[in-house]
Amino acid sequence: MLNVALGKEDEEFVRKQLETGHYTDAADVVRAGLKLLEDEDALERWIEEELPARYEAYMKDPSQVIPAEEVHARFEAMRKSNAEKAE
Repeated sequence: MLNVALGKEDEEFVRKQLETGHYTDAADVVRAGLKLLEDEDALERWIEEELPARYEAYMKDPSQVIPAEEVHARFEAMRKSNAEKAE
C-alpha cells in the first residue's frame, strides 16, 4: 500500500472533486488522475511512434486518408468512453 502526503492545494482539489459526487473517496480521485496520465502517455507514444508511419503511408497513397469528421467522431467517442471509465 502506498501512502502519499498532499499539500493543502491538492487536498482542497480532492475535497472539491468528492463534493461533485463523481468519486466515492480520495483513492477514486487519485485513480482518475493516474488514468489520465496513462492516457497522456499512450497519446505521446502514438504521436511519436505511430503517427510518422501513418503520415508516410498517406504521402505514398493519399486515398487512404480518413475524413476529418470521422476522426473527430472517433476522438469524441474515445473521450466519452474514458470519461465513463473514470467515474
